[in-house]
Amino acid sequence: MKKSVEFSRFQLYFLLQFIFIGLIMLYQIIWHFYGITIKADCSITSNRLNYKNAIINSGTLSYLYHANDKVYEDYTTRNEIPLEQKEIEIKYLDFWPSISRVNTFEENWLGFLITYGIFFVFSSVFFLIDNDTVPNRSYFYFTRKKPWINIIQK
Repeated sequence: MKKSVEFSRFQLYFLLQFIFIGLIMLYQIIWHFYGITIKADCSITSNRLNYKNAIINSGTLSYLYHANDKVYEDYTTRNEIPLEQKEIEIKYLDFWPSISRVNTFEENWLGFLITYGIFFVFSSVFFLIDNDTVPNRSYFYFTRKKPWINIIQK
């Protein structure tokens, strides 16, 4: 007899929502506890600069920051930062200082909110609207052998 895990349609829906939100929160917790906030020197890059085989236009902001006695350079979009501004607040990870992000709501949360909104809409349509793919009284069985997922109607 195969060992399997059984989830109803609603149980799987809420499990996927919980996993998605949990991964986002885990990412944010890592940045909160291991992120160091500093001021970085910034400048608007020149138009059509070739950086790592990518074309960068004047909407790109380059910034330099010091971490662990090294200087790091990173790039981001300008996002309403005035052209004359010379410093921005950034966060970098203490255990991996070459990874950084601008410390604003847009950089920290907006991408996740948009991604979760899209995931929420598609998963809600798939699981909550009665259709032929996932009819009422559907149960999902997850096994270790192919096929890994079976949908059975009880």
